[in-house]
Amino acid sequence: DTLSYSVILFGTMFLLYQEVGLAMFSALLVISIAIPINGLITKMSSTLWENIEKVSDKRLETLAEVLQSIRLVKTFSWEKHFLSKIQNQRILQIKYLHKVCNLDAVCCLIWNLTPSFIILCTFGTYGLMGHDFNPVSVFYCIDLMDRLRWPLFRFGEIATSIMKARISAKRIINFLMVDEITSVRSSSKTASKIFSTQKPNKNYALGTASTFNDIEIRNAAFSWSSKTTAVLRNINLTIKS
Repeated sequence: DTLSYSVILFGTMFLLYQEVGLAMFSALLVISIAIPINGLITKMSSTLWENIEKVSDKRLETLAEVLQSIRLVKTFSWEKHFLSKIQNQRILQIKYLHKVCNLDAVCCLIWNLTPSFIILCTFGTYGLMGHDFNPVSVFYCIDLMDRLRWPLFRFGEIATSIMKARISAKRIINFLMVDEITSVRSSSKTASKIFSTQKPNKNYALGTASTFNDIEIRNAAFSWSSKTTAVLRNINLTIKS
């Protein structure tokens, strides 16, 4: 589609040059002004889409936590708290979507008005150059410039699709580049040894069986991840049988 629309665009501009001469460059000027404006709008839409994805991830994460701990939520009557939290995230997501829709509307408006501005600028420049208007030539040029409407509109849609594809590819790359949680696996093995619930051997030396506990933690440090500093240090816990 991109190749066919490019051929239509350049072919139309070539035919327009043969009809109105140098006045065709005024049409190129209008297109060259419209493209950076729409590029800026697309960049703003890209930033908003990234924010939408982040808010969506947080909302889905909150929903997953609520569903996994639904008994605890119902026991302590935390429904209103989590409902308010989810609703606030949804409101923020809709706010970003509203801005994106407004920017898309502005982008479509610019691409739809561009052929009209091309007609005005081309005929205005053609008249200022001292040429006379021939009805046959005028209607022929209007038909040519009206054919630019669909390719220009499709170029805007293609730019939006490329922007969304780039955001999706970036999210997939970030997911694939996340560090493996090998440390959690190794620590779980260690923990299985420490927190073993097996009873001590009855043939163990007399007088030392009382030193065994079901759960025992000595001088432990806890953190949210391996890359952050410990939030709890020197933790000691003993749970006797």
